[in-house]
Amino acid sequence: FPVTIPTISSHEYRKLFFTLRLFARTKKIININLCRHIYHSVEPYLSNYQAIIRELAVFIDKLIQRGYIIVLLPFNTKPVTENKENHENDILIQQDVLRLVSNNVNIIHIDFDMSISEILSLYQFFYMSVPMRSHGTLFSIHAGVPMVPIYTTKKIKNALLDIEWNYGYSLETNEKDLPTKFDSRQMMGIFMECAKNHTMNKLLLRNVYENFKTTYQESLDSISKSIICYIVTGK
Repeated sequence: FPVTIPTISSHEYRKLFFTLRLFARTKKIININLCRHIYHSVEPYLSNYQAIIRELAVFIDKLIQRGYIIVLLPFNTKPVTENKENHENDILIQQDVLRLVSNNVNIIHIDFDMSISEILSLYQFFYMSVPMRSHGTLFSIHAGVPMVPIYTTKKIKNALLDIEWNYGYSLETNEKDLPTKFDSRQMMGIFMECAKNHTMNKLLLRNVYENFKTTYQESLDSISKSIICYIVTGK
């Protein structure tokens, strides 16, 4: 793997970069972007959230049993204040899931801020991605990393339809548009099907991105700006 580190980078990031670079020589690394917008503190929504994170933990356990290295990469890292809990902070759902996994030895839990260039530089080490945010989906397409998005939003659904991508897990939702359940067994089946066709899927995403870049440079610039805006403001 090439050493492509952003010129200005933190010590935490550089340590992470070289750790992933070392692992990627012999292991397959799965990037998972959990999203805490599915959280709600009131019943019965809280029970649904707890059931979903239990199944997410089971899914991660199954990946580890198959020899994968797991990276939990958050997109929303806005801090939690004393007076107001930031329910959108993805580090919180990472912590919730980590408490439930059977073995976290092969899990890298990222809990610090990174720039866009730092985040993108890590994708060269990822074998596959499991994004729960639209920006994680776009990053996977940009880097040509086969993915299985877990989603409720039309943004992700429409993106997958646009590129004719057949691998994704659509969460059932209630009247508040909050997910009600997640089936780790079903998710594992979709993931393994995508992994089975990994080479073809990687090529497909690369072609999609190159065609999009050539035809829609203005749209590509707009997407880049929206990613920057999201990471800076959370909106």
